[in-house]
Amino acid sequence: MNRQFEFKDKLVLKNATLRLDDYAFLISALVFLYFILTGNSTGFLILLFIGLLVFTTFRIIKRVNDRSDKIIIDKYGIKLCEQNEQINWSKIKFAYLKQKTQGVGRSAKVVDYFHIETTDGEIAVDMRDLKFDKELLKQSVEHFSGRDIGDFTDKVTAKVFRIIGNDKKVKEIETKMSDYFKSQSKSAFLIVIGSFGLAIFLQLIISFPYIIASWWSILVFCIIIYAIYEDKTLKKRLKLNELSDRKFKTIKKEYGAQYDLNYSKIQTFLIYAFLIISVFAVFAISYYFDISRQERGNNKLKERTEIKNSLHNTVTYCRAGFGGTPTAPAAPLPRESFRVVG
Repeated sequence: MNRQFEFKDKLVLKNATLRLDDYAFLISALVFLYFILTGNSTGFLILLFIGLLVFTTFRIIKRVNDRSDKIIIDKYGIKLCEQNEQINWSKIKFAYLKQKTQGVGRSAKVVDYFHIETTDGEIAVDMRDLKFDKELLKQSVEHFSGRDIGDFTDKVTAKVFRIIGNDKKVKEIETKMSDYFKSQSKSAFLIVIGSFGLAIFLQLIISFPYIIASWWSILVFCIIIYAIYEDKTLKKRLKLNELSDRKFKTIKKEYGAQYDLNYSKIQTFLIYAFLIISVFAVFAISYYFDISRQERGNNKLKERTEIKNSLHNTVTYCRAGFGGTPTAPAAPLPRESFRVVG
């Protein structure tokens, strides 16, 4: 159920203290610090840690110091303060938040954009630096404009109504589609994060070096299989069999656009190809780290063995040279027993 807000004379948006990717950078820095403190580090890793920490700190300080207004929504319209541009409600057709995926694969991230559709065109404002409540922003647009234009769904509903022509049926479809995409987004996030955490835990307690690589390959396989299955059965599962396949795909595409989930056949193929290639890449990285770990272990074992042999030879030499019972001259110590100090 949507929350209800008490509105003042305007809604003002400013910079946020921390962005979502700041948390990712800080977590990465902590991971680097862990490897540094445990001794599994190189000079390059230390440089990465320092660079990441300096970069993240600089971004946070710069953002926190800028407390100026960025967006103002009031009874007159929407003002973009950095551009000093005032857009009156009479020119605004829709003003809504919409997510867009940027990047590919593991570097992909979801970014919120504030879309302002006007009679002159469309303006998309990147919201990553701003602190805002999605529901408050939506209700503010609808409160000050006096129209239902604050949600991308409002725009989609208008398009779907032209396809269906039945307001009651449109609302039913809207509810089912919105619930479906929201549940998919939430469950996908929980599955990936939860299973990744489990994979890390198992990797720490089990000596088998390919736990994380196996997790990723299983996850990719399940994603591909589920996507194919979902495409074949979704209409039946949502109980929308009365729609033709063409209408259902068109409607699904309209609602999927809200979550940036519309892909062409070429894009889908490239995504699958990237996921499959990434499986081999993760196994290769795991193999590299396993070999490096084995080499470090062998070097430490070799060093301990050399120290032990050196001490043993020294004790034997002392006993032979200073013992009470005459003995044959001790064999000369091997050259590797001596170590130059300093």
